[in-house]
Amino acid sequence: MYELVAYVADKTILLSHGDTLQRNANVFEKLSHVPEKQDIVVTGHIHNFQLHQHDYNRMHIVVGSPMGYNEYSKKLNLDRTDPSQTILVLEEGVSPIIQNVYLGEEE
Repeated sequence: MYELVAYVADKTILLSHGDTLQRNANVFEKLSHVPEKQDIVVTGHIHNFQLHQHDYNRMHIVVGSPMGYNEYSKKLNLDRTDPSQTILVLEEGVSPIIQNVYLGEEE
């Protein structure tokens, strides 16, 4: 499964690997093939956490990687980051809670 649309609380969320996106692309324009308007887009691929606000309360969350910085991210000249994952807590009518969690230094 490459992309998934999920409906959680009162949000439409698109989950995508993110490998077809350019590093600072407007994800909402790039993923316009999805028929409904997304409130939150979650991608990965670039091995570091990022949070981008778009159009009022829409957001793009780039989750980290449990691997952190490795040969792949080195080859792409990506940031040197520790392994991490992202927690997203959604409750209807409440702003999302987004927390990046570092998993410890890579050995």
